Amino acid sequence: MLQLVLGRAGSGKTEYVFSSINKLIDEGEKNILLITPEQFSFVSERRLLTDLGESKVNFVENTSFSRLSEEISARYGGDKYPVLTKASKAVIMKKAVESVQDSLVLFKNINSVSFINSVIQIYDEMKSCRVTVDDINEASENSDKELLKGKLHDLGLIISMYDALISDTYYDPANEMTRLYEKLLNLTYFNGRTVFIDGFSGFAAQEYKVIEVILKQAKNVYITFCSDTDKVLDKFSLFFYVNRNINILKDVAEKAGVEFAQPIHLDKTYRFKNEELSHLEKYLNYPVKEAYDKPVENIRVYQAKNIYDECDSAAANILKLIRKGYKASDIAVIVRDLDKYEQELTASFNKFGVPYFNDERQNISSEPLIMLVNFLLRTLIYSYKSSDIFSLLKTGLTSLSDDEISELENYVYLWSINGSKWKKEFTESTKG
Repeated sequence: MLQLVLGRAGSGKTEYVFSSINKLIDEGEKNILLITPEQFSFVSERRLLTDLGESKVNFVENTSFSRLSEEISARYGGDKYPVLTKASKAVIMKKAVESVQDSLVLFKNINSVSFINSVIQIYDEMKSCRVTVDDINEASENSDKELLKGKLHDLGLIISMYDALISDTYYDPANEMTRLYEKLLNLTYFNGRTVFIDGFSGFAAQEYKVIEVILKQAKNVYITFCSDTDKVLDKFSLFFYVNRNINILKDVAEKAGVEFAQPIHLDKTYRFKNEELSHLEKYLNYPVKEAYDKPVENIRVYQAKNIYDECDSAAANILKLIRKGYKASDIAVIVRDLDKYEQELTASFNKFGVPYFNDERQNISSEPLIMLVNFLLRTLIYSYKSSDIFSLLKTGLTSLSDDEISELENYVYLWSINGSKWKKEFTESTKG
């Protein structure tokens, strides 16, 4: 049975999933699968452990579509051929372009790195949407625009040659979901299981094929979608994209011969702490407006002269809240485009003395703790290279002060300390 759980943002869809999992385990269910997007995996696993405890968390397997593929390979046998890395994929794609260079129409003399990367992106998108070379060739033949016709013709030739070069030799990561689908057809991995799929606004064509297998094998399948209704298919409606995906899923369920239960609609919004924000969220992009007839105390609109005035106003208001006793950690500034606002906001916060934390994705490899561990390992692996040791010391996580590190660095440079010399006592003069 397929059960859809629908609701707007903050209506409790994820809460419904976790409470349902908890309830099923209490009723004796011990074979539950939760599929979430890769970026939500850690949060989901932590939530499962918190809600269920160590005694019950083992009854739930939390995974994503990509990790599901790895699990199937580990359990039932790996791939027959090696999987291409990004670098090797670029090399083979370049070779494919060079092999058909004389037959190309528009891209005959183009073989740059950016062009190769663009073709790889198109190839990945094709595989994700289950578009074949035959589809491209057919579109090229049916196009009445010469420029588009030529582009499609060239792409068809290049991609066809690329597929020929990797055939029976390598696996391309872009085909991962297709390979997973083909493996699952001959397995009973989902038999008797209850499957929850949460956190997706839609699925790629390859993922729909995997879901089709899940629907055929699993006992019950619950899928959440961020939409207040599955009936509206107006392309200008707020949830058109999501509703279109819901209809695709209904077709997949019908094709699989699976019972489609009446969707569960979660109408109440729990995300907002006051009625004003809840009302604004509901009607801001809704075609039928409804006025808020109570006094508005929690929403203010400010017409700024420019982006600098806008950021100064935000910083000044935050400073007022802090002086009233609010914690800076309880205040958030949300912008549509951080690149556009980052420098101006930083300047305004510094000008008004507002403490802040930039919640922006950063490369973990540049964090001091990770660098410490990394250079500890490098020090051992590469036999005490001085550059690795000083990189380790300059993370600031050792007991040496900056002055001590500087003195040590001068001594090492002066006496050419490297490798095994680090294991010997330093007895030479610091003056040379």
